[in-house]
Amino acid sequence: MSSPYSNTRLLQRIERPNAKTQPILVVDGERTQPPSVMDFFALCESHPLPMWVLDGDSLGFIAVNAASVENYGFAREDYPEMSVGRICPGLDPRILRDGGTIRARVRTQGGGELGADLHASAAYLNERSTILVVVHHLSELETSDLRARELETIIDAAQVVIVLCDPDGRIRLWNQRAAGLYGWTAEESLGLQATGLYQSGCGDIAGAHQAVREHGAWNGDLKLTTKTGLSVDVNSRWTAILDDRGLLRGILMVDTDLGNQKAIEEHALRSQRLESIGTLASGIAHDLNNILTPILMSVGILRTRPIDSESMKLINAIEGSAERGAGIVRQVLTFARGVAGDRMILQPRHLVNELIKILSQSFPKNIAVRTQTPKDLWMVSGDATQIHQVLLNLCVNARDAMPEGGSMLLVADNVVLDAAVQEAAPEAKPGAYVMLQVTDTGSGIAPEIIKRMYDPFFTTKEVGKGTGLGLSTARGIVKNHGGFMLAESAVGQGTTFKVFFPASLTGESPLKKGNAPEIPRGNGELILVVDDEAPVRAAATRTLEGHGYQVYTAEDGADALALYFQRRSQIQLVLTDYTMEQMDGMQLAQALKRLDPHVRIIVSSGQCGEDKVAAFRARGVNAFLDKPYKPEAMLQMIYEELQRE
Repeated sequence: MSSPYSNTRLLQRIERPNAKTQPILVVDGERTQPPSVMDFFALCESHPLPMWVLDGDSLGFIAVNAASVENYGFAREDYPEMSVGRICPGLDPRILRDGGTIRARVRTQGGGELGADLHASAAYLNERSTILVVVHHLSELETSDLRARELETIIDAAQVVIVLCDPDGRIRLWNQRAAGLYGWTAEESLGLQATGLYQSGCGDIAGAHQAVREHGAWNGDLKLTTKTGLSVDVNSRWTAILDDRGLLRGILMVDTDLGNQKAIEEHALRSQRLESIGTLASGIAHDLNNILTPILMSVGILRTRPIDSESMKLINAIEGSAERGAGIVRQVLTFARGVAGDRMILQPRHLVNELIKILSQSFPKNIAVRTQTPKDLWMVSGDATQIHQVLLNLCVNARDAMPEGGSMLLVADNVVLDAAVQEAAPEAKPGAYVMLQVTDTGSGIAPEIIKRMYDPFFTTKEVGKGTGLGLSTARGIVKNHGGFMLAESAVGQGTTFKVFFPASLTGESPLKKGNAPEIPRGNGELILVVDDEAPVRAAATRTLEGHGYQVYTAEDGADALALYFQRRSQIQLVLTDYTMEQMDGMQLAQALKRLDPHVRIIVSSGQCGEDKVAAFRARGVNAFLDKPYKPEAMLQMIYEELQRE
């Protein structure tokens, strides 16, 4: 069919003149001198089809002809204030700059819409870049086809399965989500019986059809079979489509994948559980730190007394266990709240040797444990307790994989990795690493489990024998240290975990054996110790009095404030806990600073994050003592604060 305006003399374009030629107007393929601007607009005005002149840069309306006013109902003065997007909803007006024909919908002033082809051409008027748009309205059939294609696009973009059937249940429409979930393409699905997709016994299909015919809708859970034979659980909503006489023309089925919905719900539940663990860990950390602090303080007091060698071994064991417990508390806080541990330059070989002692005493005798560590192993920068926890977790998992016995190998080695490592671990960076490897001869890990083994709370162990936080925590620790993990496993042949920590090639460990530094003593200064735990107050008092200080104690912030108000001329330093019920350390510090801006304050806490530290610093408090602390750390910090001007 020929174009309805092929015999009409149309303005096609006005060529841009150059320095040597005059502007040329091209009309129906014939070149002629351009008319005046008034003649140009007169040509548009008399044209029977709607015509728009747009600014080539802003794409705003410059002028429209009478046919535009007549067809769309907008006044001429309305157009300069309108955008093309208002009159052509959903159209990106920038494509008009490319010229050609664009199919779109044109909206009238009354809210109606007309299907149309927009024929755009570039033109120049008095050296001004413009775009001429000629609008050809579509027939009713063409408009219906346009709307149908737009509706099809919307249906295909939906994130739920949409299936349209005729009254007999044969599929007439099948969107892309349905194709992706069930495996059949839209072409393959046409004409299939939709009820044939549902598995027998998964629901009353006949009852669903009857409910749709009688009540116009049905909703329920069904099980469907995909093209490959897999089962999919869905929530299906059926709606009857009726004609003007109320007769059934079809059934619209909208299915929601319950597996995906359950995954979202499980993810939300895991997030809630993690948040709950963070809150619980903070409370547990506070209580454990208050328990461990007097233990470490008492160990320091016992060391100052004459004692036999066997008793000293017991004291050392108590101190080591308390320090390990404090380290585990910090590790839990690191996982739950992101609290950073203390980093130092350390030798991983010492951690491996220490771990071997623990394994030899606690692992079954039918598991043989061997190690391979070079003497020139590089140093790493990290938290010793956290790295120890990573290795211990991997070793415990290896033990559990060998219930009938086997062998375990711990390897430490220096490795230099190039860019090829990123194929196995995209987060890895080329460079020098210390590799710590744990290999067992156990049952191995199935491929489907390897994909999920780092997920929080995922565990293959029985209830009560594992939380599913081990590998997730270990991976988080390694990542926070700038490293990465790799795993290799085969069912029935064992598993190998390789942990890579960036090597510190220039640093040396600051922990060198030698004579312990002399603990500074006081000179009768009066220290106010504030803590809601009586054992902590008692241990701090014994330690301070034993090193030349005088001590006042208070069990909460309110008592401390009253005591300081009475004795502020004598009290030279306040050592306060952060978490207390009546008045916490933050409130106490703020009140003390109002009484005396020069008061010296040390805040002790096991969970004082960066935000709280910043808040204390804003109030003039700059000394922080991490719980649980040894007496040496407390005495050294008090001495330094008293010496500070």
